[in-house]
Amino acid sequence: MNVKEIIAKNISGLRKQKGMTQAELADKLCYSNKSISKWERADSLPDAEMLYKIAEFFGVDVNYLFKEHEYNKMNDEENRILEKKNLRFKLAFVIATILILIILSGILVMSLLEYLGITPESIAGTIFLFIAGLCFLVEAILIVLKYFKYVKIFTSLVLWSIIFGTSLLVPTFPILIMLAIGIVVQSVIVVFPKIDDILTTLHKKKKEKKNIDNIEKNESQKK
Repeated sequence: MNVKEIIAKNISGLRKQKGMTQAELADKLCYSNKSISKWERADSLPDAEMLYKIAEFFGVDVNYLFKEHEYNKMNDEENRILEKKNLRFKLAFVIATILILIILSGILVMSLLEYLGITPESIAGTIFLFIAGLCFLVEAILIVLKYFKYVKIFTSLVLWSIIFGTSLLVPTFPILIMLAIGIVVQSVIVVFPKIDDILTTLHKKKKEKKNIDNIEKNESQKK
């Protein structure tokens, strides 16, 4: 094991020993979590000043980072907690980025439509459809991150944003029919056999299958 790999293992081991995510460590060291990730993968090394700072933060001597050490493996519960914290940080980052994009895009769209002399109803309708698209994007990201808890909420937001947006852009279309369609679809979303439970069950089954495959693979290697 070379020096890069030893330092990488020590940073990762000390961090996990404290139950910290890469984002939390990055925050404490006033650095980016991408850099922490690179250090832990042995893709790059912290400079001398940062090595001293890391050692001081974890309460070890700088020389400690250059020597091989064994660390206790995290149990399933600890891994679950750390994974949950990582998901929260990712989710917070994604939502913050999307909110910034919404604000900037909203300002741009409003300015452009006002310049073109388009009616306030058209502006509002366009914004509602724009919000529907963004909600759909957030929903897709939540599913990818396996954070199924809020999928129904965002599905409902997409539905009603489309309905209100369309009613403003096409005022000739009967609003009562659109509301009736919305209520029917919303009922299906609420009554449908718990979409989030189905998604969670599928994820658990996939995880269990992966664990069984790993156990079988380890047993076959031992034989």
